[in-house]
Amino acid sequence: NKHKIMHLKCVVVDDEWTLSGSYNFTVSAESENNFFDVEHNLERATTFTQKIESIYNWISQNEPQS
Repeated sequence: NKHKIMHLKCVVVDDEWTLSGSYNFTVSAESENNFFDVEHNLERATTFTQKIESIYNWISQNEPQS
């Protein structure tokens, strides 16, 4: 398999708040049974930020850039 695919839905806001879960930011998602967890937690925000940066760095080094 040429590409490794990662599916991660999370948002970090102001290095303090995290949003994560199965919810999609689409109009149709409003009628689906999905959830989004919103937390004010510095440790969780740091963990998500580190994971996002790790994924970005891996992609930058291992996937073709157009």
